[in-house]
Amino acid sequence: MFNMIMNAFPSLAAAYSLKEEYRYFNRYASYNQTAERFDLILSRFKTSRICQYKEFYDILIAWKKEMLNSFRRPYNNRKLSNSVSKSINGKIRSYLSVSREVGNFQRFGKRTLLGLSKAIRYTLRAQLHSVSVPGPRGEPYNRYPD
Repeated sequence: MFNMIMNAFPSLAAAYSLKEEYRYFNRYASYNQTAERFDLILSRFKTSRICQYKEFYDILIAWKKEMLNSFRRPYNNRKLSNSVSKSINGKIRSYLSVSREVGNFQRFGKRTLLGLSKAIRYTLRAQLHSVSVPGPRGEPYNRYPD
């Protein structure tokens, strides 16, 4: 089915090929080879004359320096990325939205940190103290009303 569609629509096949070439480059290229391979891919996007790729081509031109720098892999052969911080910020936003009106922000912050990090271990120290807010307790829950 895939081959039939690609044979029927050559422009779609060219667009798909370009996209896959860029994805492969983005995933597997090393920093030493990025500049020349990036320019090659850039020229292929330009000469393809696929109008849907014009905006993407403009983005590649505008962000070329930053994109090439993203191929540096200083930490355990992993690319530099802000994906971890974006993920954590998204989780904090969702925690805030479900918490409604937070009465004790210090406690909320500590609970959020514990919820976000699996690496945090409990330790017993003299500096630990409760941040609960004193106040009247609610009525006890009666599971089986009379």
